[in-house]
Amino acid sequence: MGIGWGRTLASALRASGKQTLLVPERAAVFVEVPLSLGVRYELIENWLVANVAANVAFVGNQSGELLSPYRTPGKDGTLVTVGGFPTLGTSWAALAGLGILL
Repeated sequence: MGIGWGRTLASALRASGKQTLLVPERAAVFVEVPLSLGVRYELIENWLVANVAANVAFVGNQSGELLSPYRTPGKDGTLVTVGGFPTLGTSWAALAGLGILL
């Protein structure tokens, strides 16, 4: 268990076609609380081990320009609203492995 602070960044975006848009680089920050659990078992004593680990990280307290709509001039000069990016969700990971004890 722990706690972390992170930042996610989207580079400048350019769109062309029916509308020509330029959205500047935007960022958001978040707090993450990861939880991990794992087990290890010696298949051959003092030589070969098997292990399994799982991790889940809960994300909260997200804020920043990346998540908010942005207004930018379009091809004809009128303001066009570009939606914000979705918030980050919970992440899951699992790992299984074999190891040799040296």
